[in-house]
Amino acid sequence: MENANINHFPEHVLLRIFSLIEPTRARNAASLVSRRWYGLERLTRSSLSLHGNLITNPYPPHSFPRFPSVSSLDVSNLSPWGRVPSDTPFLVLPTLPHCFPAVTDLTLYSRDRTALISLTHHWPLLKRVKLIRWQNRPNGAHIGSDLNPLFDICQEIEEVDLNEFYCWTEDVVEAVRSHPLVARNLTGLDLMLTNSTYGFRASELVSIVEVCPSLRRLIAPCVFHTGGVDFVSDETLHILATNCPHLTTLHLLAANDLQVNHPLAITAAGLETVFSSLPLLTDFSLDLPHPILEAGRLIENLGQCRASLIQNLKLGNFEGVCKGMWLHLDGVAICGGLKSLCLKRCHDVSDASLAAIGRGCTGLAKFELIGCDLVTELGIQKLAKKFEKRLRETGRQTLKDLTVIYYSVHLFLPRHW
Repeated sequence: MENANINHFPEHVLLRIFSLIEPTRARNAASLVSRRWYGLERLTRSSLSLHGNLITNPYPPHSFPRFPSVSSLDVSNLSPWGRVPSDTPFLVLPTLPHCFPAVTDLTLYSRDRTALISLTHHWPLLKRVKLIRWQNRPNGAHIGSDLNPLFDICQEIEEVDLNEFYCWTEDVVEAVRSHPLVARNLTGLDLMLTNSTYGFRASELVSIVEVCPSLRRLIAPCVFHTGGVDFVSDETLHILATNCPHLTTLHLLAANDLQVNHPLAITAAGLETVFSSLPLLTDFSLDLPHPILEAGRLIENLGQCRASLIQNLKLGNFEGVCKGMWLHLDGVAICGGLKSLCLKRCHDVSDASLAAIGRGCTGLAKFELIGCDLVTELGIQKLAKKFEKRLRETGRQTLKDLTVIYYSVHLFLPRHW
């Protein structure tokens, strides 16, 4: 036993050890140790991203390694981006399904529907798909034609990520409404739609949630201001919460950061109804172009009912989120289970507010202040001292990420905390 080493472990033990290695560089280094470790690494790798140019540096199919356990595959970095793989010397079509038989999560650069069709039919049991496209949608393309092949082929898909995909809001609505059976199984929709300057209107948002009752994660830009027509209101959010009661993550953001003078059709009372209809909500983000007044009581009720449930909170243009005027905690400081908090353009947040948040949100790991111009260097120091004191008392460091961005000029120099 004196000369025993890791290679003497049984095969199933080594496979378990290699499956616990997460950093990509560590896995790559381990695969270079020996032929045995090379095979173990290939058998246990669960995610992979392919890079390179399919024309100048084609992969030879006969020597391309096989990854039987890869469930997450990213081919968006293969250039020429979005071209049909069969038009290149690299025989992608017969090679990819053989080398990656267990893929359930696919990231694809889809310049047009042909690239989507050519790849997804190899993995009809895909559970999650992320589409990327920075170019404009093809001229003359029918509404929804870029997304229809995805729902036609992948009948069991659960999550769709369009955060980096350029298309129209009408494309999403048409594709989802045209496939009601597939839509019923969707649990996640990220619809931020890169480069899109327009958000989802009320009727479009309602059309999506009516056919997606199983949604647990929804991220979407919305039209909030009442200067136009078909804007998102309290009624829209009530319909959303009623049709999707299992939501755990809900991010609704203004399509752009432009401030408007039109009043909002969203009120604190309406949001309280939404919260009562979403008992599983843990991650909430609402960034509005116009302030909601006296939101402190709303957030207090949220914190008191689900102090240990709400973990991530982002509020944009809310007033009264935390006054910190008295010894008792108020507003967002009541939410003791928060791990991530972002306050954006909350113009009445002050140094006293930070002191109250430091006392109440003891588990806070990430804190962002954007456009809260009443906060000074003294307030940041008070917040840092609260967490420093807690570190000395408990030996546990919580706050690791603090970001402060001002929209107006302050007279103190930035420091690192």
